[in-house]
This record gives sequence, structure tokens and C-alpha cells, in this order.
Amino acid sequence: SLLDETPRIPANSKSGTLFHTFWSTARRGLDQPPVIGALAGWLVMSTPFLAKLWTEGACQWLGEAIKTVGGAAIPINMAVLGINLSMTFSSGNTANNEAGCTTDRKLLVFVTLGKLVVMPTIGLLSVWILRLLFSLDPSIAMVMSLVCCTPTA
Repeated sequence: SLLDETPRIPANSKSGTLFHTFWSTARRGLDQPPVIGALAGWLVMSTPFLAKLWTEGACQWLGEAIKTVGGAAIPINMAVLGINLSMTFSSGNTANNEAGCTTDRKLLVFVTLGKLVVMPTIGLLSVWILRLLFSLDPSIAMVMSLVCCTPTA
């Protein structure tokens, strides 16, 4: 029967290809500063002695400073992403002008209105209807409303 047969690896396939692909992808990410910082933080905070040293001990001031700087990482990354996107689509970009790319302002206005006005309105109406039909907990309705109204990255 089919269930009794063991699966066979084709003769022309490389053994370990999946592992090799996974490892090469993981290795590329390990040299990124955010990954190094996250791994170092995980290592420090998973060791009880070091965690206590950084949260209550002599290094508490340094831990608080790192936490404060780390809290600004995502807003800074979003600002850099926005700047890069605006430079890509700006009318003064010579690479886009040479390629014949122009950004239609009317399209940008409609996309912005759709994303920031129409979609949150549909989401809030959906949450309101769900709350009426299923008597949702107010905190769940609040979270759903927040998700509907938060712009994507």
C-alpha cells in the first residue's frame, strides 16, 4: 500500500538543500545591527544575574538609556522610509523623469482619501454593526476600531 512505502529522495537532488537555503538566509540577517541588538538583549535578559544587574543593579541607568533610545527606533525607521519613498516619487527625481515616470496628483489625493477616510469609515461602521449584533466587549471593539483607523506602514 502507499502508506507502507517510505518516501525516497530523487537521485539528482542535493541532500540538505533546504537546510542550506535556510542557513544562508539566516546568516545574511545575523549581521544586521537590529538583529545583533535583539539577540544581545535576549541573551542578557534571559540570564537572571545579568537581567537583575540591568534592571535593578549598577547598570540600571544604562539600561534605561538604551530602552529610551530603542523606543525611538521604529519612528525613525518610519521617517527614513517616508523620506526614501518621497524621494523616489518626487517630480525632481531625475531617474524618474528620464524613465518617463510621473506621479498623478489626483491619483495621490484619491489614494490618500481612500486610505485615511474611506477605509477607517468602513472599518468603524463594521465594528459598530458587529457590536450591535454580537454585543462585543467594549475593549475588543476599541482594539478593532484602533486597527481599522491605524494607517499601514
